Amino acid sequence: MKINWYALFTNQMNKEKDNSSPIDTPYCRKQEKEKLFTQELKEMTRYASLREKYSARLNQTRQTLVMPANKYMAIRVDGVSLRKYYLNDQVNNELFSMAMTASVRATYKMLQRRSPTNSQQVFLGAMHGQDEAIFIINTNPNYFGRNVNRLASVVTSAFTSAFTSINPKICASENAQPFIGIFDGEPVILNDINEVVEYTGYRAASCARYQICKEIGLNGTALSAEESNREFTNIRHLAGKLKKPMEDIDRINNYFKTYTINEQDPTRVKMSSCGNFEYLIYHSHRHLRITQKFIDHTNLIPRKL
Repeated sequence: MKINWYALFTNQMNKEKDNSSPIDTPYCRKQEKEKLFTQELKEMTRYASLREKYSARLNQTRQTLVMPANKYMAIRVDGVSLRKYYLNDQVNNELFSMAMTASVRATYKMLQRRSPTNSQQVFLGAMHGQDEAIFIINTNPNYFGRNVNRLASVVTSAFTSAFTSINPKICASENAQPFIGIFDGEPVILNDINEVVEYTGYRAASCARYQICKEIGLNGTALSAEESNREFTNIRHLAGKLKKPMEDIDRINNYFKTYTINEQDPTRVKMSSCGNFEYLIYHSHRHLRITQKFIDHTNLIPRKL
């Protein structure tokens, strides 16, 4: 059962303001659902509007040789023309998504222990949507000297290698042709854990925006170039052009997946798709903070794979 954290918080606040029992009728439930959906679109639009901030941060990171102390870094591994060849006529390709999921896990397995101390993780977490995967580099020392370009190239090559070797097996299970392509990688330095969460929301909103536009186009009502430019980050406006906005947005947000380190076994990762945007942000914030405490536990000796 999907948890709507925003609803839980709203109900709690209402109880604090008014101890009277809420009226529970189908009409009231519908109104509450519509209210939450409006808030969800507002949040998605807010995160999508961070595009300028993180574009500027990307340019700053390009001028940086070594990750500053106590800062994180997101490495965004993005497919080169893969959307055009494999995702052009559909909102989501299940086989492609399975290949991305397996490649994220394989990349984590290859690089997670590349640090001087076994109890410290190279990664804080990861995420993926469409043809992009994002790995969050932790604040710990690593064997790459926290060199920005070296980390970006190593993660990108590891992911490309994993994708190239794994996806033919996944496609063969369905008698489908394997995906052929390459990925590039770009690093973005994040100042603290709050920016890690904010960047997660920004990328999730960006992926959702692309898929909303794709859905609109497949429905035969493609946006004009002028409207697309004018409403580029206005997800509330774009969602209004969907046939079933609430259902479609819920499905689209489920395509974006986040990964955190398993607290019981740090050699493994766990995955969560994001049923709605409030849950995405809350989930990321809660688990990334737990993970931060977990990986800083210097007495912990992880089990071997």
